[in-house]
Amino acid sequence: MLVGWTTIRSVPLQHKVYNLSIQLLNVEFTYMCAVLLPERCILFRGLVLYGSVGVDAFGAPTEAIFHHLPYGQKMVLVSLGLVNSLAQLVNQYTRVVYFSWSSANTWPGVLWTNVFFFLSFAAGTAMGIAQGAWEKRVRAKDPARFRSAPAPATAAQVRDLVLLGVWPAAGDGVERDSSGCVVRQSQDIV
Repeated sequence: MLVGWTTIRSVPLQHKVYNLSIQLLNVEFTYMCAVLLPERCILFRGLVLYGSVGVDAFGAPTEAIFHHLPYGQKMVLVSLGLVNSLAQLVNQYTRVVYFSWSSANTWPGVLWTNVFFFLSFAAGTAMGIAQGAWEKRVRAKDPARFRSAPAPATAAQVRDLVLLGVWPAAGDGVERDSSGCVVRQSQDIV
């Protein structure tokens, strides 16, 4: 709809569909930020109480690379994460207050819905870029201790796995739940 490829001829219907898609996207962003908020609060508390390098949010020694960043860098990352989560929650609130297309695109709705969306998006983006760069430096200093994360599979690798039928089987040592689904392990950064 944003680039004019839509077949919806009615402008009011276009606005309703556009608004619905924005509302649904906001709910997804808000869900992710709400789920991460408790962990980010725990990390902030841990930095205030036990801010030294190599200890987790509860003061216990850890080998997780995040906890081997310098204190200032960890504080910047956690602060950006908190801004990301809190700004997205406020953004969701503004999307409830200015729920229609017209109210979200006229003054003052256009200001409030866009300011908090931009703030949340900018904080999340900055956090991701900074964390990647800073962890790369830590890995470069001690590559034996902090191995590089595996690269994501390419489309060709996924295709080959599908064509060859090379999927984890029940007896391959991969932990599974009662329905046979692979149990994913937590990143355990706390």
